[in-house]
Amino acid sequence: MIKSIGGIVLPDQTRWSDRLSYIGVKQSPEYTLGGRQIIWNQKLIGGRPVTLVWDKEEAWLSWGTVINIQQLAQDNNEFTFIWGDIHLQTRFDSSPLVFNEVEAYNETELNRFYGQIKLIEVV
Repeated sequence: MIKSIGGIVLPDQTRWSDRLSYIGVKQSPEYTLGGRQIIWNQKLIGGRPVTLVWDKEEAWLSWGTVINIQQLAQDNNEFTFIWGDIHLQTRFDSSPLVFNEVEAYNETELNRFYGQIKLIEVV
């Protein structure tokens, strides 16, 4: 299964941690003057969170991949997120990028990182 953001191919072990928690419906309760509760439902368009996680024990990113992800975040443009058959237009949300070193070799391609990034679907 292909996993990528903005053309950057991600490791197979990448996890989409909130993939199944998004409902896509907003409920707003209101009360009538008589005190009866009315619940309004509205389908959401866009805004789906995408949290990508690389676990320390099994999913590492290379130095080059981390640099490419940082550049993509700095560009502040929309890009395509691909998760197998799912294709979403996304951008980085306002959360900081989290990358921690597993192994460090003076900023070479041998460095390995784990962590997470947060994206949000745009329409």
